[in-house]
This record gives sequence, structure tokens and C-alpha cells, in this order.
Amino acid sequence: MDLSEILTDKLISMQIINAEEKDIYSYGFKQGLLLLLNMITIIMIGFFFNMIWQSVIFMVAYSILRVYAGGYHASTPFRCYLFSVVMITAVLWLIKLIPWNGFICFIITTVSGIIILLMAPVEDANKPLNQEEKRIFKKRTNIILGVLIGFALLFWFTGEKQISICIIMGICLISVMLVLGKIKDIKE
Repeated sequence: MDLSEILTDKLISMQIINAEEKDIYSYGFKQGLLLLLNMITIIMIGFFFNMIWQSVIFMVAYSILRVYAGGYHASTPFRCYLFSVVMITAVLWLIKLIPWNGFICFIITTVSGIIILLMAPVEDANKPLNQEEKRIFKKRTNIILGVLIGFALLFWFTGEKQISICIIMGICLISVMLVLGKIKDIKE
């Protein structure tokens, strides 16, 4: 029995929720605990790199766009967690390593933006989208992409280049996830 089931059983025994809703609450707790674990891990990796706020800004930009753009999904929660650890580590390392300038930011943003505009949304086999959902998700992806690029430009030209770079890396990684998701679909 895992922690999500223990919490659910406790709420049932306290008569806060109905036993018929056990699976729903258990699933919700499991997802919440995974989200909490991911957030703690991101902050810990950010602490290790001395880049806590950069890791948080990157993940906010990435997560907002990821919801509607879709892309690659690991086959198990454990693989997803490992992939996330590798991903955030690589992103923070690249933020430190790349000699960021306007040209590099422009190229990365342009190429990533075009990939997102052309490919999103990329659905997962576990979460197929109907035509109406695809249309809505595409529209929301495009709006969020535009807002993120706007913020990246704003921060770049107001001298907050590190914030801009974190947003740009979020956009870049979404484009990579879309390509990986399409490759996964082709292989299956």
C-alpha cells in the first residue's frame, strides 16, 4: 500500500469522502505527491547548480506550454521522474555552458517556435485528443508560445537576460519533446 492509498483510506475512515470515490482520490493524491516530489527535486538540482530561481522559472515556462503542446511521455512514472531529473540537469548545465547572446537566443527561439507551431499538439497514446481538442490545444499552445516569447523579449531588453534565457530554454525543450513524441508515435 502506498502513501496515496493510506491517505485515501484515512479520509474514508474519517467519513470525509465516500468509499466509492476511493480510486479517484487515491489517483489524485498519487499525482499530487509526484508533483511535490518533482518540485522538491527541481529545487534540489537548482540548489546544486546554485541556480534555484533559474530552475523554477524554466519549469514554470516549460510546464505552462507542456500542458497544451504535449509531446513525449515516459511509459512509467519512475521513468518520467528519471527523465525529468536528466532534463532539468541538462537545461541548467546548458544555461551555464552556452555563451548566450542575442543571436543564439534568436536562433534557438525561432527554430523551437517554428517546430512548436508546426507540430503542436502532439498527443500521447494514453491521452488521445479528438479534432475539437486538437484545435483548442493548438490555439492555446500558440497563445502561450506568443506570451512566453513576449516575456523573453521583455526580460532580454530590460537587462534581465537570465530570466529570458530560462524562458527560451523552456520553449526549446518543448520543441524537443514534440519531436521525441512524434518519433515515439512512429515507432509504435
